[in-house]
Amino acid sequence: MLVTKRNGSKEQFSVEKIHRVVEWATKGINGVSFSDIEMNANLSIHDAIETSKIHQILIKSANDLISTSSPNYQYVAARLLNMQLRKEVWGGDKPIKFLLFLKRSTDNGIYDPTFVKKWSNDDIEILGNYINHNRDDSFTYAGLQQMIDKDLVKNRSTGTLHETPQFAYMSIAMCLFDN
Repeated sequence: MLVTKRNGSKEQFSVEKIHRVVEWATKGINGVSFSDIEMNANLSIHDAIETSKIHQILIKSANDLISTSSPNYQYVAARLLNMQLRKEVWGGDKPIKFLLFLKRSTDNGIYDPTFVKKWSNDDIEILGNYINHNRDDSFTYAGLQQMIDKDLVKNRSTGTLHETPQFAYMSIAMCLFDN
């Protein structure tokens, strides 16, 4: 059976990939079970299902398990949501350089080019070195979802997101101190 990846290509379905993602999302978090998330997901896999749809189901599964007796699923759901966000913004799971992000954002009309022109490439590189994307792991699901819904730059027509929390924080700081 084939699945459709975000880029439109097809590949063989692998339950092992699902296991790896869910195990990664639960690693180091007490009081959660990756098998409970997988069972709760009740995945109904069909030929050509989009991998993004599978990921959405896993996020919902972890979110549905959040309770007063199992509150730490909020961090698992947040990790899964953040993984989805990063794939959308970065095009994968590895961060792009902040300078490249700003260049791409201005070239695509997302950010005003006059904002970036106030900073030298060297300054942007230095600021980019302060960005630690692992800080996003402290978000709860509700906190990250709220940031996505209300704070991150996105195309309101298509819903396409254009920044991650750490890029947003640094961009805001740069705007505040650009004089």
